[in-house]
Amino acid sequence: MGKPDALNEAKWNNYITYLDQNDILVNSKTGANNVKIHFSYDTKEPIPNNSKEKYVEVMKNMLKSIGSDSYDMFIFDEKFLYSDAPNIQSEFIRSTIESNLPQGNFVDLTSDISKEDLSHHSEDLLNKSYLNGHLYALPFELDFDLLYYPNNINLSKLDLETLSWEEIIDKNIGNGKSTLSVAFGEKDELLDLFIEYTETKYDNFYNNENDHFDLFYGEKSTELFNSFKEFIKKSSGKDIKEYLSTTYIDAYNSVFSKNEGAIFKGKASNYNSIAQLNNANQAVSILASLPPKNYDVTNAKFIVINKKSKIDKNLLIETAKTLTSREMQLQRSEMIGSIPTFNFKSNNEDYCKTNSSEICEFIKKIKPVDIKKVFDSRESTSFMEVRSTVPEVLLKFILDEYNVKYVTNVFSNIKFLILDKPENWGYLVFGTYLPFVLSFAFISTMMYYTYKFRNSPHIKYLSPGFCIIILVGLVMNSSIPFVHTFIKNNALAQFNYVYDTINTILFFLPMLFVTYRIYSIYNNTTNYNLGEKLNNKSLYTLFGIIFTIWTGYSILVCIFTDVYVEVGGDILDCRRTYYNFVFDNEERIIYRIYYILCIVLTCIMVARLGIVKKRYGEFKFAYMMIFALIFEHINAFVVFLLEDDSTLSFFGSNLLLTLVYTSFAYTLLGNKLIYLIRHPEEANTTRNKITCYDFSSDTFQYVGNSYTFKGSNNSKFNSDKSRTNKSQLSSFNGDTNSGINMSYNNPNSSATYKNSNSSMYSLMNKNYENPNVTTSMFGNRQNNLFNNNSEQKDSDFYRSQLINNLK
Repeated sequence: MGKPDALNEAKWNNYITYLDQNDILVNSKTGANNVKIHFSYDTKEPIPNNSKEKYVEVMKNMLKSIGSDSYDMFIFDEKFLYSDAPNIQSEFIRSTIESNLPQGNFVDLTSDISKEDLSHHSEDLLNKSYLNGHLYALPFELDFDLLYYPNNINLSKLDLETLSWEEIIDKNIGNGKSTLSVAFGEKDELLDLFIEYTETKYDNFYNNENDHFDLFYGEKSTELFNSFKEFIKKSSGKDIKEYLSTTYIDAYNSVFSKNEGAIFKGKASNYNSIAQLNNANQAVSILASLPPKNYDVTNAKFIVINKKSKIDKNLLIETAKTLTSREMQLQRSEMIGSIPTFNFKSNNEDYCKTNSSEICEFIKKIKPVDIKKVFDSRESTSFMEVRSTVPEVLLKFILDEYNVKYVTNVFSNIKFLILDKPENWGYLVFGTYLPFVLSFAFISTMMYYTYKFRNSPHIKYLSPGFCIIILVGLVMNSSIPFVHTFIKNNALAQFNYVYDTINTILFFLPMLFVTYRIYSIYNNTTNYNLGEKLNNKSLYTLFGIIFTIWTGYSILVCIFTDVYVEVGGDILDCRRTYYNFVFDNEERIIYRIYYILCIVLTCIMVARLGIVKKRYGEFKFAYMMIFALIFEHINAFVVFLLEDDSTLSFFGSNLLLTLVYTSFAYTLLGNKLIYLIRHPEEANTTRNKITCYDFSSDTFQYVGNSYTFKGSNNSKFNSDKSRTNKSQLSSFNGDTNSGINMSYNNPNSSATYKNSNSSMYSLMNKNYENPNVTTSMFGNRQNNLFNNNSEQKDSDFYRSQLINNLK
C-alpha cells in the first residue's frame, strides 16, 4: 500500500500492530481459517514527491514488488489502478517505468466472486474494479477532499460550497496570511486542485456534451491557465516557491498551529485525526466543508491479489473478500477514520449514526470528479503518464519557467497523437499525404514503362521482372509514413508488421538476385544456353519460395504472438504510434544479418565483374543497399537536428524517407526509361538484335542483351574496347544506318550484319527462329576457322568488338 499521509500515519501504524496481534477469521472452501494479516508500506517514500523524477522512483519500486512474490496482495488507489491501461499501450511505461501492464500480475476474480458478495459496495466503485469486463480488484476504502478551517467570525459565516475558488480568495479571509494551505509538495494535490478549479470555473466542464478537453488547448486555454496561476499566487501569501513545496503536515500546522493560513485542504479520512488533534490541543473548534460548489476529486482504494503469490488462490480470494467486507470496513472507520465504500444512497445507519454523520452528509452532497475520466479519450495517453508529468508542468508554469503555449501543447499531446492534432493538418497533407501520392504516381509510371520496354536491350539485361518487383518494394517503402498513420489498433499493427516484412523482401532480395544473374552470365564458363540464362525461371522460383516462407512467418507471428500498437514519445514532446511485438529485439538482429548478407554478397559479385560494372551500373545496387541500411541513422540525425520542433522533425523525417526511396527508383531505371521514351525506335523489340556464333555447335545464337560471356577454350567476350581495327566495327547504338561488318581470314567469305531494316539481318533472324535451320559460318565446319593461334586471336578480337558495342 502507499504511504499514509502524515496526519493518518500514526493511526495506520496502530492498526497494523492490532492486525499483527490478532488473527482474522476467513471462511474458505477448506473450512474456517485463522489468518494473520500484515500491512506494510514504503516508509522511505520521498517527500515532497511532486516531481516526475520522484514519482517515477516510487512507481518503479511499486512495480518491482508487483512483479515478485514478496507480497500476496496489494492496495492501490484508483489513480494507479489500471492507470497503465490506455486504449493504446505507452512506451513511456515500458521505458521510463521499466514495466508494462502490471494488471497482468493480478488474479482475475470474475468467476470466483458473485455479485451478491459485492452488493454492499457502491455501484460507481464496483465499475472501477473492472477492466475490460474482468474483475481484478475489490473496493477497500473511499477518500475525497475536504476544507478544514477554525470556527472564527471570518469563516463561520461563509458558505464555501456556494462560492468559487476565486471568490474565496477575493474575500481576503486570510487577512494577509495564506488563504489556502495546500500540500502541493505531495503527489496529486496540485493536479487535483487544478481540476476542481476548472470544474467550478466552467461548471462541470467534463460532463457536458461539448469537447471538454478543448478547454486545455483551445481558445479558452490561455485564460484558464493564466487565471489558475494568478489564483495560486494570490492564495499563497508567501514565497511562491516555498508555498509549492509545502508538505502535508506543514500545510496542517500553518493553519491550526502557526496561524499562518486560513483554510487547510485535507482529506475526508483526516476528519477523525484532525478532531482528535484539535481536542488534544484544546484549540478552537474546527469546521469542515466540501470544496467550492461541491466539485470534489475522489480517490478510492482497491485491493488486488498477486498472481505470483505462493499461498493458495482460494484462501487469498476469501481473505480479500473478508478485508473488504462490511464488517471490516466499519472496524477500520472506527480505528483509523477511513471512509467505507458503501452505497450511501441507501440506508447505512451502521456508519452514519456514529460520529461520522457529517461525513455521510458530505457524501450525499458531493459532486464526484473522476479525474481519470477527465483525461480519458480514445487515443489519450495513460493516466500514469499524466500523473507523473502534468503536476510538474503546472508547477513550473506557476514559477514562470514554462509559458502558456508550452503548457497547452502538453495538454494537447495528452489527447492527440501528433498526426491527429488539428494544428498539424497542413504538415500531414504536405509532409505525408501529398509526397506519398506523388511518389506512388512516379514509381507506378516507372513500373509501366519498365514493363513496356521489357524487351529492350537497355532494360532486359537488368531483368525487367525483378526490376518491377524492386519498384514495388520501393513504393511500399516510400509509403511507410502514409501507411503508418493508420496504426490505431492491434489489427492495423499486425497489418503493418506484415506490410513491412513484405517491403523488406521486395527491396533487398531482388537486387541480390539481379546482381547474381548478371554476374553468372558474365562469368559463364560452360556452353550454357544463353537464351535460357536470360529467361531463367529458377531465380523467380527461389524468390517465390523465400517470399512465401518469410511472409508466412510474419503472419504466424501475428497469430501466435502479441503484435500490438504502441505510442512512442511523451506528452512533453509529441506522441506517435507504431507497432511492437514480443520478438522485436531478436528480429531486429535477424534483419540486420539479412541486410548485411545481401550487401556483402552484392559487393563481392560487383567487385568481381571488373570494368563491366562501370558500364552497366552494377554499383548502384550496392550503393542503394548500403545507403538504405544507414539511412535510419541519417534519419535519426535529422530528427536530432530538429529536436526543438518535434512536429517539424517528425514530418521532416517522413518526407525525407519518401524522397530517398523515390530517388532509389529513379537511380534504378530512371535514365534508361527517359532515354527509351525519347528514342522510341530503340524500344522496338525487333531492333538491336544480335546474333553470335556458338563455337561448340557451329550455330548462330540470339543475344538479346548487352553481356560478355566466356565461350569454349576460355575465349572471353569482354567489355574492354579494342584499341586496334576499330574501323572494322561500327558503334551499333541502334542507328538505322549502322551495321557490323565482320571479315575473317577467308577472303572469300564475309558476313555483314545490319539492323532490323536489313533483309540480310531479317533472314538471319528467320533462320534462327526456326530451330531446324542451322547456318554454318562460311558454310563448312571443316574449315575449323579457329584451330590455329592466329585465327583464335582474331576470334577474341571480334568477340571483344561485338560485346563492346552492345549498349
